[in-house]
Amino acid sequence: MKEIIKWLFFKIGLMRIFHQFRNKKTLTIIMLHRVLPDKQALEQGADLEWTISPELLDSIIVFAKKYYNFISLQQLQSWQSGQGILPDRALLLTFDDGWADNYGYALPIVKLHKVPAVIHQVSDCIDNHAFLWQEQLTILAKLDLLLFDELLTKLELKVNSLSEAIFEIENNVEKRNNLIKLLPTLFPLAQKMMLNSDELIKMQSQGFSLSSHGKTHSKLSLLSQSELQKELSESKKSLEKICKQKVTSISFPHGGVNTQVIQESICAGYQTLFSSQSIINLLVDGKKLFGRIHLSAENCKENNCFSSKKLSFFLFYRTKKTEVDMQCMK
Repeated sequence: MKEIIKWLFFKIGLMRIFHQFRNKKTLTIIMLHRVLPDKQALEQGADLEWTISPELLDSIIVFAKKYYNFISLQQLQSWQSGQGILPDRALLLTFDDGWADNYGYALPIVKLHKVPAVIHQVSDCIDNHAFLWQEQLTILAKLDLLLFDELLTKLELKVNSLSEAIFEIENNVEKRNNLIKLLPTLFPLAQKMMLNSDELIKMQSQGFSLSSHGKTHSKLSLLSQSELQKELSESKKSLEKICKQKVTSISFPHGGVNTQVIQESICAGYQTLFSSQSIINLLVDGKKLFGRIHLSAENCKENNCFSSKKLSFFLFYRTKKTEVDMQCMK
């Protein structure tokens, strides 16, 4: 009965009217990661929670163009500085990490629809065959469980699942550093998975704004002050050298943010800060930190097909907040 009511609410247009009034003076920021055809994602052992197909990305953008008004990072920063205004029901499309598939699959779709987007780039991954340790760990767990268990033993990790292992490593700098030292021996011939400089420059010239996602994808809220300053400054310097312009925004890896991270980010020259708290942003003067909503296939599909109804209920009812709750982000 509940699903029938939802269907009727959507079908007769009440959902759209509800959204037009409830979310009028807000900013919704979509957070995506990898874009791969389903078969290729399975062959690569990609983490499906953070991977969508090109067809699904296309459907998400078509949906967003119907219900929202796309903005660029530059428009957001102009609004922050008091020199511009944002349209009603503004939406910013973002991609995290800097995966090569963003160039191969996301860029053509973004260009086709003529919408702006942001790439939050891990600077140490540029021009580097190495890729993020989380993805390497995921691939290992899917393709060689014995080797995965052996690695956990070496790290002295007692966990019951891949997600528990990732959580423990994310929150333990020593174990994370040990893992990164061990991984090259397991992936000596890793295929190219991350963007290179030329691809970044081409994306920048065709609708993508470049933003930082840290130097090494470390959880910034766990770092010492000197480590934090290095992550922020060296990432900014590397990206500015590539794109030949100022980089003044950052997405915090793993959503790790606290007061010190915010203060050091501002001191390093970042104007616009992105967390991963899943909220709709209420727009107030002086706002620097914004929440973002992660979209996966599960949020957008019913019976293995894209569902506007499901995505509407997932996005339109999201909690609206003026400030990101940092207690949830540590």
